[in-house]
Amino acid sequence: MHVNQTMSPWRIHLVEVVPLVFFLVMLSGSIGWGQTNLYTFSRTPFSRRVLDTEGGHTQIGDINGDGKNDIVGPRSYWIRPVGLWENKRCDQPLALDQFTYIQVDDKRDKRYFGLAFDDFTGDGYVDIVAGKWFYRNPGGDMTGTWERVDIDDQVDALVAVDADGDAFGDIIGLRPNEQYWYEAVDKQASQWRKIRIGSLPIDDHRLSTQIYGVGQLIPGGKPEIVLSDYFLEIPARPQEGNWSATKYSSEGSGYAIGDIDRDGLLDIGGSYRVQGEGVVPGTRNVTWGCSRVCWWKNPGNGSGDWQRFDVGTATHADRFALADLNGDGRLDLVTTEERYPGHVPNGSCYWFEQPLHLTEPWSRHLVVTQLSMNNLDVGDADQDGDIDLVTCEHTMPYEGKPAPGGIKLEIWENDGQGHFNSRIVDREKESHLGAQLVDLDADGDLDIVSIAWRDYQFLHLWRNDNGDQEKGSASSTSWGEVAVGKDTNGHW
Repeated sequence: MHVNQTMSPWRIHLVEVVPLVFFLVMLSGSIGWGQTNLYTFSRTPFSRRVLDTEGGHTQIGDINGDGKNDIVGPRSYWIRPVGLWENKRCDQPLALDQFTYIQVDDKRDKRYFGLAFDDFTGDGYVDIVAGKWFYRNPGGDMTGTWERVDIDDQVDALVAVDADGDAFGDIIGLRPNEQYWYEAVDKQASQWRKIRIGSLPIDDHRLSTQIYGVGQLIPGGKPEIVLSDYFLEIPARPQEGNWSATKYSSEGSGYAIGDIDRDGLLDIGGSYRVQGEGVVPGTRNVTWGCSRVCWWKNPGNGSGDWQRFDVGTATHADRFALADLNGDGRLDLVTTEERYPGHVPNGSCYWFEQPLHLTEPWSRHLVVTQLSMNNLDVGDADQDGDIDLVTCEHTMPYEGKPAPGGIKLEIWENDGQGHFNSRIVDREKESHLGAQLVDLDADGDLDIVSIAWRDYQFLHLWRNDNGDQEKGSASSTSWGEVAVGKDTNGHW
């Protein structure tokens, strides 16, 4: 037996809201002998990791029942033994106590809602699009200058999506009640050209919309773009403009995308407003219980007016996410509440537990009650195999009173059963539609990015340094090859 200890752990990536690992295991070389390669895929192109210099014809599965996928296959086409590459990723989660703050920008001149990510330049590092700017990742430890490129004047870029299948980056940007497709003119995304694709009446704050996402809502073809209570289809010839739009909801909207009823179609989670009872302290007119958290069932045929199902009650539900939080194989729905101006700590984060049968009630679980939380994301931040939450508080000055301090950026570490413990990443950096998890530097752990509303001039980045520690990190994980059969000479 020999062990290859250079392999990093498999990366877990968020595709919409369901944690999936995309990988290929391939043999290179002759039919007799070859090299076993593992290819992982996230928002960037496939990257190769060499597991062993021998072996091939491999299959993937959890051989030893430890919850981690292993790889098994013969050393060659006709010669034994059969080898087992055991995934020896450490069971100790990342400590989540080592983050480096990087100020990407401090000269943004206007508030925006948009925040999106992709490797637009093809260099293996994920870039940032936020509002009207494209930010080129400097690579390395990301402390270098993030070169900023104006996409257009006053556009709010919301979504990164490959619209035409070519090598140049694509984004969807909005102006008030106008939607545009922007495409980079070169691999450095130094300039962008635009085509008007819609005129949906979805203006929010005379800017764009806070409700946006992307997912394969209609089977086959390119993914659809969710914008408020509509979704846009990318046509075969996107350059012709005027993309088809479908209104999926007549009341309320959402952007959390996932297969809630496990029928193979991606549904949408969100909320709609109802009349509540009693004004919430610290707000002008928000009433308790004024939001019905819900989901819309995808009919699968591209039609509109999707059937809506109620999940539970919240008060001014603002952010949403879908994820299996208790390991039962069913997607749960998470929401955080908004409070304006956010001077009273009475905003809550809840997760609604999907029942065994969708006709049964969903149970509501409280994560935390604190200041307004206009930020939410989900992902396996500590690399222990379950889904954690990320929130950040948001406050505003109001009627001559300054915004209260003490706001926190937190990772809510999941114990695998839907119980959460706070891990404070940073304080006093206001965020709005931020706290987004993404591996910007391709090191296998999730960094955090935020935009702001009160302090809109800033674009925040927290580089995750926990993966550099000897604690179950990418650098400390190994793969062990175990022979499970003898060759023709009787050798293992």
